[in-house]
Amino acid sequence: MKIVVTVINRTLPAPKDWKFKLDYWQHPAAIARVHSLQLWSDAHFNKMREYYTMLANAGQKIITASIVDEPWGHQTYDDYPGLIRWTKKKNGTWTYDYSLFDKYINFVMSCGIRERINCYSMVPWKIAFTYFDEGLQKDAVFTGAIGSPEYNEFWRTMLIDFTAHLKRWVGLISPLLQWMSGL
Repeated sequence: MKIVVTVINRTLPAPKDWKFKLDYWQHPAAIARVHSLQLWSDAHFNKMREYYTMLANAGQKIITASIVDEPWGHQTYDDYPGLIRWTKKKNGTWTYDYSLFDKYINFVMSCGIRERINCYSMVPWKIAFTYFDEGLQKDAVFTGAIGSPEYNEFWRTMLIDFTAHLKRWVGLISPLLQWMSGL
């Protein structure tokens, strides 16, 4: 059987222009372990750049960001630490340290992955949320049932603060994103 294949004159657009939304979940701790690097060190970020740039060049559009520790309940070989430090103050109010979240998101965007951020997870496999309790001076775990008043208040406080942070952050990052989209 004779087969004739005619290839038309087409050029594949740059991955950043693809309509397809590749979404491989990134696992920073696994990269640190595999390469014997300290998690979140400069060497770790340098090594992640190789992986994340490769993902961007393959069409990756979505950033995987864990906002709590272990959103998948240790289903992964490596720990999956959260990017936000939750602190319950002595007076019962909450504060959230977004510095690692911001650093990580900015880094991933600098690798070319910058269309969307998926944050995990308000409903992890094991309903247990680690935070630092300033009164006890140690980590504690919140385990309130989903939908309970305690659970709703726990997340209401965080989501209001996180939303305000993201709005400020987007205001700061938008000019950079516009500049980066021209690259």
